[in-house]
Amino acid sequence: MDVFRIWLLVLMVSIGYQLVSVSKRAARRNRQEEAKRREEAEARREKEEVRKRTEESREWEERRREPVDPHQHRRRRDGTVVKGRTRRPKRSLERRPRKRTERGRK
Repeated sequence: MDVFRIWLLVLMVSIGYQLVSVSKRAARRNRQEEAKRREEAEARREKEEVRKRTEESREWEERRREPVDPHQHRRRRDGTVVKGRTRRPKRSLERRPRKRTERGRK
C-alpha cells in the first residue's frame, strides 16, 4: 500500500513536470513568433514610409520640371520654383491724370 502511494506520487510529479516543460516550450515559441511578427510589421511600415517619401520626391521633381511663365515665377539656384511677387502698376498707369479743363468743371 505504501509503495503504491509512492509510485502514484512519482507518477503525478512526472506528469506535472512534463506539462510544465511543454507549456514553457509553447510560451517560448509564442514569444519568438510574436517578436518575428513585430519585426515584420515594423519592416513593412518602414518600407511603406520609404515608398511614400520616394513617391513624394518624384512628384516634386516632376513639378520642378514643368515649364513656368517667367513673369509669374522665379527659380532658385537648385531649380525649385518660387512664386514671385506681383508688382503693382505705377500710379500714372493706374489712373490717367486729369486735364486742367476737366478739373475746372467738377
